[in-house]
Amino acid sequence: MNLKEVYCQRVVFVDTCTCIQSEEGFQKFILASVPHLKETGTKIHIAYKCIEELGKIQKDIKRDQHMRDAAYHALQVFRYLQEIDALDVRGKETDSFADSVMLQNLLRYVTKYNLLLITQDRGLAADAELLNHLKSVKSKKNIITRKLDTCGNLVEINLK
Repeated sequence: MNLKEVYCQRVVFVDTCTCIQSEEGFQKFILASVPHLKETGTKIHIAYKCIEELGKIQKDIKRDQHMRDAAYHALQVFRYLQEIDALDVRGKETDSFADSVMLQNLLRYVTKYNLLLITQDRGLAADAELLNHLKSVKSKKNIITRKLDTCGNLVEINLK
């Protein structure tokens, strides 16, 4: 997927596990995205609960060091995106868990925008794809889901 086209055509959401499970790919993806975010004036969207979750993982001494380091680096990336006005944090402290908030945000925006959810979580991706087929909410817009490979490329998720 061409990143400039992605940011021109879709609102981009990222979930927590993308930052942790694909740490190297996530950082490469963000580095490749920054020029397009600046050029298009668009932002990456993340749930407040994802940021909160990363903070908890970073401080949790029961987690392995690699996971804590990945959470720390993801938070640094989000701070940088915030500094360049390329991050939109959605939600608040009283929200339920991160995946629930992510799905709520997708449902809220799919009637107005084409969306891209970047996740390594096949369950969340499958739930997001189901939002394209709701009977009670009609939309000409859609949600696509992708994951990041180790090179930071957006690739299809095998939902089967």
